[in-house]
Amino acid sequence: MKPRRVLADDLEKRVIVVDTSNEIAGDGDIPHPGIGRARRMQVPEPDHQHAVMIEAVENHMPEVIVIDEIGTAQEALAARTIAERGVQLIATVHGNTLENLMINPTFRISWEAFNRSPSPTRRRDGGEPRRPYSSARLLPLSTY
Repeated sequence: MKPRRVLADDLEKRVIVVDTSNEIAGDGDIPHPGIGRARRMQVPEPDHQHAVMIEAVENHMPEVIVIDEIGTAQEALAARTIAERGVQLIATVHGNTLENLMINPTFRISWEAFNRSPSPTRRRDGGEPRRPYSSARLLPLSTY
């Protein structure tokens, strides 16, 4: 089962897939069925991924954003902005070991943002308050 499809369809979350290399939703005009009702935002140039990440948060009010990789300082800062707005982020980062990732200054920007826990914020729609920062979990997929 694809997590993005489960989030979008089964859990009825507003999911945006920021697809830089077309590895998540395919490279055709019609997104792969594996993303379900998630909305795909294609990135015209890899150098613009951070801008599309911010655009997704500002213009589409997602509850979850899925990206394929945080690889640059600009993308790490965009991930931090996403966390500060209370949006769940699902992304990959590449490294040989967990220790390697933890000392990487680019990844560290995002990790620190995801692990803050300030008091809940009031929602404009009157719903339950939510924390503006998410709790990050590192899930090792494989080591190369």
